[in-house]
Parts: sequence; structure tokens; C-alpha cells
Amino acid sequence: MLPPKLSTIEYNEENDFFVFKMKGTMSFEEYKNYFLTILTETKKHNNCRYWIYDLSEFEYDSLRARTWQVSVFLPRCFRELNQELLIGMIPPPSAIHRMGVETAIKATDKMDYPYQLSYFSDLEKAIDWILSKK
Repeated sequence: MLPPKLSTIEYNEENDFFVFKMKGTMSFEEYKNYFLTILTETKKHNNCRYWIYDLSEFEYDSLRARTWQVSVFLPRCFRELNQELLIGMIPPPSAIHRMGVETAIKATDKMDYPYQLSYFSDLEKAIDWILSKK
């Protein structure tokens, strides 16, 4: 698990959704460990399919990390969870980093994985969207 200053994984038991908050910058190994922990935690909670990624305080991840996420993590994630994911995303503040995230999402779209993704300006709006999907 990553140091709390870099990231958090919170499960809302009452409403059955996760909030994954990434902060600062991460090394490749930290990034991998964080996403593998997401998968482990999701499985612990009956393959919860409602996720919010809060990247509002996330500064940087490498091209290597995004490539790993799209080519290794996501195939494993969708194979093991075997269901559609509903993902709310609060994008990072940096325009350059947002472009990197958007590029990774476009690559994911081409793989035809079952997920719905919506962008939000803040956590409250993302939570409202998740709750409206239940």
C-alpha cells in the first residue's frame, strides 16, 4: 500500500462505492502497487463496480505507468471482475496530465471493455452520479 500522503482508497459501505484519490507524483512501482491494491480491495467488496477516481491533486504519472495500466492492469481487472464498471472521474488540474489521461482512456475505449465513464468537477457531483446509477 502507498503512503497515505500519496493516495487513499475509501470504500463507502452504506452506498457500495469506492473513491480512489491519487495525490502528488508516483513512481512506477507506487503506481502499480496502488492499482493492484484497487483490484484487491474491489474483490474484497464483492467486486464493487462503482468507482470514483479523484485526480484533482494528482500531479504526474509516467507514460510507462499509463502504458502498464492500459496494457496489463485493465485487461486483468476486467477479466477478474467480469462486469461493467461505472467510473466517475475528477480530472487532474494540469492540462498536460489531462491529455495523458485522455490518451489512456482513448486506448481503453479501443479495447471494448465494459465501462461507463463520466467526468465531474468535484467529488460531490461524482457521488451524486454514482448514486443515480444504482
